Amino acid sequence: MTRFGTIAHPGRVPHARVLAGGLAEHHPGARLTVLFTGPRDVVEGEDVFDILRPEELGVSGWEGLLQARRWPELEEFLKPHLLSRLIGEGADPAIYLDATVDIHAPLEPVMRELERHGVVMAPRLLGELPVDGRRPDRTDLRRAGRFGASLIALGRRPLSIELVRWWAEHLEHAADQLLAYPADRDHPGRDFRRWIDLAPSVFPDVTALRDPASAVSSWNLPERLLAREDETWTVDGRPLRFLHFEGFDPTRPFLLSSRSDRAQTSTRPALGSLCDSYAERLERAGWRDYRRRPDVGRGLPNGLTFDDRLSRLLAEAAAEGQELGDVFSKQGVEAFLDWLRGPAAVGSPFGINRYLYRIYEERDDLRRAYPDLDGADGEGFAGWAWAFGVWERGIPESLMPLRPRGI
Repeated sequence: MTRFGTIAHPGRVPHARVLAGGLAEHHPGARLTVLFTGPRDVVEGEDVFDILRPEELGVSGWEGLLQARRWPELEEFLKPHLLSRLIGEGADPAIYLDATVDIHAPLEPVMRELERHGVVMAPRLLGELPVDGRRPDRTDLRRAGRFGASLIALGRRPLSIELVRWWAEHLEHAADQLLAYPADRDHPGRDFRRWIDLAPSVFPDVTALRDPASAVSSWNLPERLLAREDETWTVDGRPLRFLHFEGFDPTRPFLLSSRSDRAQTSTRPALGSLCDSYAERLERAGWRDYRRRPDVGRGLPNGLTFDDRLSRLLAEAAAEGQELGDVFSKQGVEAFLDWLRGPAAVGSPFGINRYLYRIYEERDDLRRAYPDLDGADGEGFAGWAWAFGVWERGIPESLMPLRPRGI
């Protein structure tokens, strides 16, 4: 029995609904299992997919990532455990799909590869990125990883159990390193993506999905021809199987990814139609622009300016499932400020709140100067906020930390 799974925080629930709809259309009878990392009430009564909670997996290590709001790392950490759960429940095969995948036809190329190999993974691209000054570039690829972002399919074989166990063990170590050294972004032990990239060289029966009509994305579209032929979307003359809308912003549907300048709809009318369609379906599924980007620059009722930092923090609150109301109302902005004043993942004994931690994350020099916010450096960073941050970064008085002695 084929089982599909994905992982979603509250901001990804609309994407999961669209994914579930595509699977229902092209794989009738298949149900999508969503490993959901937000508050229960966000998905209460959901009927288009089945819900699984991290605490139901019987594993530990994810809690610190959730508390630190490390969404990409949390998702990567949970992938092998989700696949292990599906296999344990009798899936054959178990297929992980990213929540931002859009299905357009049955995944027959995946099933054919699984007849010959135990594990199938979709690479971000089949060739190499050119050196032309555009994004994404080869450095971006090294950071993002070549495999596992959009699809990982496991047959019910001993290899699958061995791979997910190996993968999970390395990710547990990476999570420990990340939480132990939160300021050291270059620490080699905290690289979550590299382990699944190593899988094809560690396990001989792992293969790459080389169908050009699968895993189409901003990474690989320049090497493929997307077209509309007789009411059918095609890629290099084959039926389009699925697109990966990684980095897609529904408020800017003229870009396949806001992180890429390689795949623009101005030169690809077929891509424009697909992007418009996906944006419309996301909105029907409940997507909202939680960042409220058109409102950046407006004044809030309490006198603060709604800047890009507050916009990003508002989206972060939504990802946690916070219901703050309209931040441009008196009640809404007070609820938002209360959330911003809440303790950060680290440094809370020194009054480091979510707003201050966002500033800390934005600046490499601060992370180098104050690497241990839970220890000796917490008071130092609080002192920086009072001595310099209030002037350099315009920190509002209502969001300042505890004032250290002598300042």
